[in-house]
Amino acid sequence: MSLNRDLEEVRQETITDVREVVKGEIWCITVEKRNGSRRLVQFFVLEATCEVIGSPVGLDQSLPSREDWSEYIENHVLEHGAEKTIGLMDHVRWTNHEEYDHGISKVWLKRVKEEGGIGQLKQTVARRYVMACTMANR
Repeated sequence: MSLNRDLEEVRQETITDVREVVKGEIWCITVEKRNGSRRLVQFFVLEATCEVIGSPVGLDQSLPSREDWSEYIENHVLEHGAEKTIGLMDHVRWTNHEEYDHGISKVWLKRVKEEGGIGQLKQTVARRYVMACTMANR
C-alpha cells in the first residue's frame, strides 16, 4: 500500500531543469511538484555519489544545505562558462602521504593505471568511494 502511495507522489513531480553548477562535481536539479498547486523545488546533487547535498540558499528550506557545501558551491559556481581549477578532491585531507594519494593507495593506482580503460573506471570508482566516505572536518 505505501509503495503505491510513493509512486503516486513521484508521478506528481516533473524534472524541469538540470544544470551543472560546479564543473564535473555538482548539479542543480529543478523539480515541479503538482500536488494541488504547482511549485518549483531545487536541490544540489553531488555528481560522484548522486547524494543530495542541499538546496540553493533562500529557496526551499525544507532541505537546508550544509554550511560547508553552501560555501564550496558559492566559491566554485560556474561563472559565464569559466571553469574553476580547484576541485573537490583537492580539498580531501588524508594521512600517510607517502603511501596514499587523496586517500587512495599509490601502489594500487600504479597497478590499475596499466589496465587501460578498465583501470580508469576503477580509479573513478575509488574517487567516488573516497567522496562518499568523507565528512566535514572544520
